[in-house]
Amino acid sequence: WLGTAMIVFMFVSVAVTDTVWYRPLLTGLSGGARAAMAWVRDNTAAGSRFLIITGTRGGDRSFEWFPALTGRVNAAPIEGYEWVPGFQQRVADDAKLQECAAQNLQCVETWSRQTGVTFEYVYLPKRPVAPLFAPSVDPLQTDCCLALRTALRATPRFSVVYDGPGATIYRLDRP
Repeated sequence: WLGTAMIVFMFVSVAVTDTVWYRPLLTGLSGGARAAMAWVRDNTAAGSRFLIITGTRGGDRSFEWFPALTGRVNAAPIEGYEWVPGFQQRVADDAKLQECAAQNLQCVETWSRQTGVTFEYVYLPKRPVAPLFAPSVDPLQTDCCLALRTALRATPRFSVVYDGPGATIYRLDRP
């Protein structure tokens, strides 16, 4: 009976821990996020490449749903590459990209040069930071991407093409 109790305890423990730890991933997209993705689908060219920057490392509901709901390209995906050589480098590159949410345009430009990833648009969701996934960011911050959103808005190289309750989308006008 002790062995059975241990197995049950381990199963329940893992289930509860995973549910609490991955809670941000287990929630659906907001209506605003779905509206932003519908705008992308209806107003951008089919081959358009987007950087999706959320400040969340290791996976995000925006990353997961973006290609399916928009028919557009996530320029820096990690999902679906788990079995491909170089996956760990993709994860490391994604972590560096997501740090740009709390930084500036230079962070994105440096990341793009170092990885060779090109893009035409930057998609920044509007939602609070998930502190479990972004421990270096102030957990009281109410906007996951305020620093980068402000930096992109201030440069003439990018223009805001969509600004709704679910996301702000910037187009790179001058590479």
